[in-house]
Amino acid sequence: MFQALPVIFILTRHFSISHNGLIFISISISSILTTFINLWFLWPYPCLLKQWHGFLPAEECLYSTMVGRPVLVVGILWLGWSGNYKSVPWWVPGLSTTLIELAITLIFISFIVRFLSPPFVVPVG
Repeated sequence: MFQALPVIFILTRHFSISHNGLIFISISISSILTTFINLWFLWPYPCLLKQWHGFLPAEECLYSTMVGRPVLVVGILWLGWSGNYKSVPWWVPGLSTTLIELAITLIFISFIVRFLSPPFVVPVG
């Protein structure tokens, strides 16, 4: 996605390099928003650890991935269609980068929670 942004904004919309860098502000905004969304998804996590005796099934840890996957598809489709035409205002593909980064972070963080959460031992038997 980061390689597509200069093509969309510098070549198609004739942004300067410094103006193209301002598009990355939407990525930082979506990272902050994703932090709060992940905190909401991880709120029941300590109770679930007690309920499952420390060994959660994968389905309990991947709720943010279940939300992130369709959001990623919508964001990429939105960026692809809106970034291709000069008649579409510049902020429309800029907003789509927010959805894409939100989805990527949701998916990535859920895998970190699943595979790096304590306990680190695998039950035998």
